[in-house]
Amino acid sequence: MTKGTITEIANIISKERDGVKATNNYVAFYETRPFRARLNAYHQIRKQVYDDDNNRNKYYFDRVATFMEDYKDELTEEDVFKLKRLLRLPLNKQNQIEHSFKSYLSTRQLSLKLREIRTCIAPLYDFKMPPDWKSQATRQVKARREILQGVSTTRENEGHFKLSNEQLMDIIIKAREIVDSPTITKKTKEYPNLIVSLMILTGRRLVEVCKTMTLLPVEGNEFQARVDGIAKRREDQQGILSDVIPLLHPLSKIQEALESARRHKQYTSNEECALKMASCTTAATTRLFGCRLSHTARRNIYLEAAYENKEKESRFLVGDHAVSKRQWMNMALYMQKPRLEDIDYYTRIEIVK
Repeated sequence: MTKGTITEIANIISKERDGVKATNNYVAFYETRPFRARLNAYHQIRKQVYDDDNNRNKYYFDRVATFMEDYKDELTEEDVFKLKRLLRLPLNKQNQIEHSFKSYLSTRQLSLKLREIRTCIAPLYDFKMPPDWKSQATRQVKARREILQGVSTTRENEGHFKLSNEQLMDIIIKAREIVDSPTITKKTKEYPNLIVSLMILTGRRLVEVCKTMTLLPVEGNEFQARVDGIAKRREDQQGILSDVIPLLHPLSKIQEALESARRHKQYTSNEECALKMASCTTAATTRLFGCRLSHTARRNIYLEAAYENKEKESRFLVGDHAVSKRQWMNMALYMQKPRLEDIDYYTRIEIVK
């Protein structure tokens, strides 16, 4: 009978020191399993071997001792100390040092010679994922990277769309029409339609629109609002950023629609709101706008439309405020100190002139 559990295969590597046998058992046990199960098992097996204290230093001590003898004239006192410390490190740390591009010893040449020793888990070098499984893993990782970078050519990226100005405004106009008539009957589709429209016109998250957000007027401008109840606020934003955001529709209309939506349905927690409404709102975008708009895409549409109309409607950060488009968008999303990944994440919509 094939031994195929993660622990059993790891023990073949650690105790029997037979990486080839471990590979054969791994392939036999997981060849009928889904790809994700194969990949997870492969990494879990390697991790278990690395974390096994019984493997520490065994088969490695003699190699390092020989290295120290062969190069004793070139090693400094600090190098000797580092090598002795290396022998006391757990396997995962030894492996990191072996594969690191940084020089562990005083000279690059000595560090390269040390890397040639290989760690005490030499049988793990013989435990390999089959080439066709590995190529599948590589393709999936590459596809995911392309999607996250917004350059996917294999399938449409939900957060990356090419829209003309006309298409962008068609979405905004449709959302405005729904918000202008916020009465909700017993039809199940009217409520998610209204929530999606409010998300696009305010740029706020699902749980904020459904439950936590409060909007207050800004004197002299119905296309701006002071907002409270923001979700996912970091500590470094407390008390730093003005709480004003631009709107794509007059505040009075948005407040009326918010009240109608919250009278229709209340939620006891943020988790309940996300669980019940996330899929409904995504389906509503397909129904209303003819394309599946993720949360990211909805925010992108809000940002682009708000930025295009900032001179005419909201007057948000115009005049004396010399800020770039990215800075403007991060302020509109209520992000005072945006991380680099946030900047890229929220500006992936492309408007075709």
